Amino acid sequence: MVVLATLSFVGVIICLDWALPPNLSRLNDLSLVIEDRNGRPIHVAPTDTGGYRLPVSIQQVDRRYIDMLVKYEDKRFFQHPGVDPFALFRAVGQWITNGRVISGGSTLTMQTARLLETRPRTMTAKLAEILRAIQLERRFTKNEILEMYMTLAPFGGRIDSVRAASLAYFGQEPKYLTDAQAALLVVLPQAPSRLRPDRHPEKATAARAKVLSRVGLKAAEDFVSPVPTQQRSFPRLARQLAEERRNIKGIIRTNMDFFAQQSIATMAEQMVWSLPAPINAAIIVVENKTRSIVAHVGNAAPLDMARHGYLDLTKASRSPGSTLKPLIYAKAFDT
Repeated sequence: MVVLATLSFVGVIICLDWALPPNLSRLNDLSLVIEDRNGRPIHVAPTDTGGYRLPVSIQQVDRRYIDMLVKYEDKRFFQHPGVDPFALFRAVGQWITNGRVISGGSTLTMQTARLLETRPRTMTAKLAEILRAIQLERRFTKNEILEMYMTLAPFGGRIDSVRAASLAYFGQEPKYLTDAQAALLVVLPQAPSRLRPDRHPEKATAARAKVLSRVGLKAAEDFVSPVPTQQRSFPRLARQLAEERRNIKGIIRTNMDFFAQQSIATMAEQMVWSLPAPINAAIIVVENKTRSIVAHVGNAAPLDMARHGYLDLTKASRSPGSTLKPLIYAKAFDT
């Protein structure tokens, strides 16, 4: 009878898992990111909900961040099946003893489940998170769950994902984080509004120090710098290309070069603004050897309706004579 009951229970769990799979739709609400040939973002567009959420893999993040995150948030992450009973019992015991929540019992997998499907913070929601966490562990590897967390975690304002946060706060990819930077990114999702360093630097500094202390790193002056006091803007250097691909979510890798694109866009804008409307300009830079497009400016004034900024002028029809002129001039310069 015990064996039969156990098998029946397992069967019910498997059927429920099949009938009610985790909702992963939030993982599809991503920013469009156009990258250059070296993986550097040229253009980052907001998500459908107006935020910035960049997909990120384990390989794109400094290992010290991963280690610090697990050590601070969920020490037994790589051992438990989604739920850590020791952490839950500790949290319940502290709540009963002190009459208030002292520490949470949520694992990183449970936090990921909460990020995938937001619910009011109730006991029913906590139970749902536990069940979803077990489902996630059955369906995905630990690294895949970490990637989900790092993609969905909030970091203040409209910034989601550890890659977006690293670019916004530090101006660099998360592959090159310092200890202090990693500690700040570990703690921000706990209270992204209250700990935003650009609004509450003192609270962010204290929270960062807490993480460093918890993981055994002293806040020495030689590696702890002031927290960032502003969020950097994301690059918007390929507006026409982004507009053409606005229905695409995630990463688009190109053969373009960030610095060439930045220089060409600046040059075109400065040239056009010195001339009256509706005069406009468009530039394409092609690498002769590979025939790759290195830089593309479809419109030098994309926000100026008087100059028809919504058009990609590189697609406009040209007469044969106008098409041949730059080639003839270039040949003349070479001789």
